[in-house]
Amino acid sequence: MASEAFTCNPNIVPPNDTLLRLTGKQFQNVLYDVMSEGIDPQANTALNDFYNQSDVKTYIASFPIEGLYGKGNGLVYDTEDQRINNPMIKTQLNLAFTAASYISANPSLLTYFVRHFANSSHCNNHQYRRT
Repeated sequence: MASEAFTCNPNIVPPNDTLLRLTGKQFQNVLYDVMSEGIDPQANTALNDFYNQSDVKTYIASFPIEGLYGKGNGLVYDTEDQRINNPMIKTQLNLAFTAASYISANPSLLTYFVRHFANSSHCNNHQYRRT
């Protein structure tokens, strides 16, 4: 069954579904989930070290405030707001690149990250390698 997911069928027409983007907060939550799951708990301060980097703090602070409008006593997120803008894309790419660089710069973090998300029991199985 797993091999079917990687089978290319050039005759299949992709669906015409609407792809909704993540808000800045959703992106930050996904990044946190991936980093906290992918960093070995034995690495002690690695997750805090990542989030305490000045670049990471700057990127997170630079997410544009989006899709919010005043209603009643506060701001409400407008789920219909699907605008994509350069500041958001640039921030998302910078954060993703910074996270990847942080993980890949430390061999033990990288090993744990890959094995955690790649299901380590299959990491060395040749049927998953490209030829």
